[in-house]
Amino acid sequence: MVSFIVIGKNEGWKLEKCFNSIFKLIQKNNLDNYEVIYVDSDSTDNSIKIAKGFSEIKIFILRGNCNAAIGRNVGAKKSKGDILFFIDGDMELLEGSANLINDKKIHLEHPFISGQFNNYFYDTYSGEIIGERKSWNNNKDIYTGTTGGLFIIERKLWEKINGMQNKYRISQDLDLGLRLAKTHNLLLRKSILIANHYTIDYKSTNRLWKDILLGNFLYANCVLLRDHFFNKYFWKYYLRRNYSLIIIIILIFFQKLFIPFALLYLLIIGIRSIKTTKGERVLHKISVFLSFIIRDILSIIGIILFWPHKKYNYKIINI
Repeated sequence: MVSFIVIGKNEGWKLEKCFNSIFKLIQKNNLDNYEVIYVDSDSTDNSIKIAKGFSEIKIFILRGNCNAAIGRNVGAKKSKGDILFFIDGDMELLEGSANLINDKKIHLEHPFISGQFNNYFYDTYSGEIIGERKSWNNNKDIYTGTTGGLFIIERKLWEKINGMQNKYRISQDLDLGLRLAKTHNLLLRKSILIANHYTIDYKSTNRLWKDILLGNFLYANCVLLRDHFFNKYFWKYYLRRNYSLIIIIILIFFQKLFIPFALLYLLIIGIRSIKTTKGERVLHKISVFLSFIIRDILSIIGIILFWPHKKYNYKIINI
């Protein structure tokens, strides 16, 4: 059996797209041994009403302290399938996703598998699409140490590492992929396009400052660093996204080189800000420039001081 496990909070119209695409996949593959589970993190919009509109969906609501890691763990625990198909509620499966499940007997090419996503960035006020970008761009199948919000995994592999770590409010999917990579179970990322992802631009000013105010960036910059410092698959990911942070670390340990490295740091942050805000106004560029600096400084502090809770109090309501 394959268990489709959807997590979400206040996804609205995106959630309806998600469920419709799942049942299209089921029909296309002629699956007769499946279940669809939705784990909702106490939405305040019409998400539950949308889920109830599909008679086959098993609905669970989380009340209290919860996050995506808890949602996926609960979904897996409540499921019965030997294949777990995880998908975020803001994703819509495309025809290519049918190729991830080879036949109605639910045969997987690889025990841990995913594909390409199209990110569609929309305006939070109007709901209009304002940009798009591919999440990955490999033109051939590759094996990698990181995953995203949509992946298929064999239950025995999921249970081998006890699922996701609840302490990760975000970046829990990266932690999962890195832990599996360390045990030689890399993700097979197919070159085919499998989903549309409807989200807010990761590089938008509002999102950058929200991540700072909520401390979201600390999970990827600090917790992942401590947990995977000796994981060879981690450093390619980390250095690609936090190269400016490395320069600050050098400044701390080699203070005699302060001026040249400080100038180099500001130059790198400036170039990064310009690339991120291409076509935007000057004030927007300055805002992003400052957000990058503040995030790097807080990350240095967080590596030592930020230790998230491992236990969360929540209640599971079965509808």
